[in-house]
Order: sequence, then structure tokens, then C-alpha cells
Amino acid sequence: METKITDQIYWIGVFDWLCRDFHGYAVRRGVSYNSYLVCGSAGTAIIDGVKAPFVGEQLEHLARHGVSADSVSYVVVNHAELDHSSGLPALLAACHGATVVCDAKCEKTLRCYFDDACDWRFRIVREGESLSLGDVTLSFVETPMAHWPESMMTYVPERGVLFSMDAFGQHYPSYSLFDDLVPFGDVMHELRHYYANILQPLGRTTGAAVKKALPLRLSCICPSHGVVWRKYISEVVEAYQKWSGGVTDQKVVVCYDSMWGSTEAMARAVADGASQVAGTRVCLFHIRHVLMSDIMDELLEAGGLAFGSPTQNTMYLPEVGALLTDIQGLRPALRAGLVFGSCGWVATGAERLQTALRSLGLEMVSEKPVCCQWKPSADVLAACREAGRSLSLKVKGDGVE
Repeated sequence: METKITDQIYWIGVFDWLCRDFHGYAVRRGVSYNSYLVCGSAGTAIIDGVKAPFVGEQLEHLARHGVSADSVSYVVVNHAELDHSSGLPALLAACHGATVVCDAKCEKTLRCYFDDACDWRFRIVREGESLSLGDVTLSFVETPMAHWPESMMTYVPERGVLFSMDAFGQHYPSYSLFDDLVPFGDVMHELRHYYANILQPLGRTTGAAVKKALPLRLSCICPSHGVVWRKYISEVVEAYQKWSGGVTDQKVVVCYDSMWGSTEAMARAVADGASQVAGTRVCLFHIRHVLMSDIMDELLEAGGLAFGSPTQNTMYLPEVGALLTDIQGLRPALRAGLVFGSCGWVATGAERLQTALRSLGLEMVSEKPVCCQWKPSADVLAACREAGRSLSLKVKGDGVE
């Protein structure tokens, strides 16, 4: 495996091929925990740690580059979250001469996590400060809430390499390591999936972090997960600018759960109506048969959401509630909404769902949800199609066609 990023900079990370759950969302390919080695004429630095079970591999990768652990000068911690920091006690026990470099908030977090931290040597850095390794320099860029308060990036100006931490990351572990050596569409899908399920609610602060990176000369962006960007830097920066800016497409996502098929029939009618507006892309999901993280991925660029549920015990169905919670937390930049559903004797499930979507600031197609009792009639299905069409027109920006 080629691990050289540029002269003096190497990958010493690890792969967790068995991981299928990360931050509560499903991953299909596994996960990489990227760590990097910077070798200067007057010192060496490890940029970011790995998850605790993999420190042994990380140290093996360090040794392959002819660097002994006890010769490491610095361990830079860009982010204190445990997928990157839980291995620090073992790493620093091996690199016993190293100083931990981080910002003040990161130091506080590490001291809360690890009892060993009382024995660590810290060097606290701030925005714009630099650390010389002789013929190469580490410069620090603070990026709070992209995605934790203590997050920062590290830049090597002599090589044009930015260690971007979780920004620009993807769960795409690959021995090929670089973006131009893997299928571009696949890795961009994983970039979007990662952003949608982790960084989406932090668009403003993530956008601010991207803005700080724009003036830098960039030959490579090295994130903490996934491939290193060297060919498609402008494409990923453009994607992040779009997502962090809340730019949506002419797209409608229809999500529903159903007990006996009535709400499902209504969902299909809504989707049919939405698709009748030229240029609208429509996605239809029965949420018990789709990963929630995939739905959030589709919602990232969607302008409209149609959400359906029958009423059960005066509420919407439990899986609907779970997806609603994810939407409330991740806060996609939806503009318009529609609620529909069947019921037996009360329609409170759909009514509660309508209230929830309105509280997110969505412009609702109608004051009340589209409901039916027991089974949708031909008239109800026609109303669903018309509601779907109206939602699609709102997303397109037309009040009427």
C-alpha cells in the first residue's frame, strides 16, 4: 500500500473493516481512522490518533517509516472525540517524549476523558499560531463546531497539505488511499452520506471552516476518515459550500409507514402527483425497509418532504417518530412539507406529525393533513395526488402551474 502523501508526509492510519455502525448510523464499507506522520529536519509530529483497539497497528505503520515511537516530538490532536482520541493513552505511553498539541478546549476535554492526561505534556495553540519542525511548519486553524467546540485543522504550508479532521471525511476505507484511485461517484456518495448524518445541523460553522480553508494553497486535503483528496479538491469544496449554505434541489422525498396498506396507497399517490411537475425528482421510502441514514442522505438536498403515518394509540407509528427525531436533530434545509395518513376513529397521528413539521419551519401545503378513514377512496387518492403536485410546485417555486 502506498502511504506517502507528499515528501515528508505519510499516512499511518488504520482500517476497521468490520464496523457497520458509526455515530448511530449504518456504514456499509467499514471505517478508516486516518493518522498522519510529518517528518521535519528538527522534529516529527503525528497528526491525530486512532481508536484504542488499533494503536498497535498505528505504531507498526509508524515504524515502517523508520521512526521510533520514542523519537516522536509532537502528537497533534485536532479533535477530542473518542474515535480519534481513545488510543491516545497507549500512543503516548509509547511516544513518551512527545508533547500533545491542541487548543485549550481540546485539552480540557482530554483531561475529562483520560486520567492519564495529568501526566501528559501539553502545548496549547491558538488560531494562526505555528510550530516549526525545522524545514516544515505546522500552522493551526481553529474550526469550532465543525463539528465539536474544540475542533481545529492543521496546515503544512511548505507542502500545501491540510489535515482537515472530520471535514471532507467519508466512510470509504481503501488501500488505494487517494481520491483519483477510487470510483469518483462512489466516494462522493460517501462524502454526502457522511455530511448528511454528522455535519448537516452545523452548516453555518462548517461553512465558516471551509471559508478559512479557501485562501490556503492546497495540494492535498487529508481528512480523519476516508480517502485523501488531491485531484477533486475543488469539487469537494464546492459540494461543502452547497450543503453548508442550505442550497436545495427540485426534489421531493416521500416517507411513510403503513399498517394495512392504506397509508402506503396514499404515499404512492402523493409521489405520483409530485412527479407530474416537470424537473422534480421524487424519492419514495417505506421507512421500515430503508436505513434511516439513507433517508437523511436524500433529505440533504431535498426541497420538500411528504410524511405519512396511520394513527396508532393516538400517535404516529414508532418508526415515524424515530425518523422525525433524526430530522429534528439533523435539521435538513427543507422548505415545504405535506402530511398524510389513514386512521380508524381518530386522525391524531397525522395531526401530531403536521404540528411537528410545522415547528421545523416548513411551509405546509395545507393547514390540515390529508387523511382518510380506514381505506382511501378514489377521491382521497386524487386529493393525495393533488397535494403531492402542490408540494412539488412549492419546491419548484411556482404557486400554480
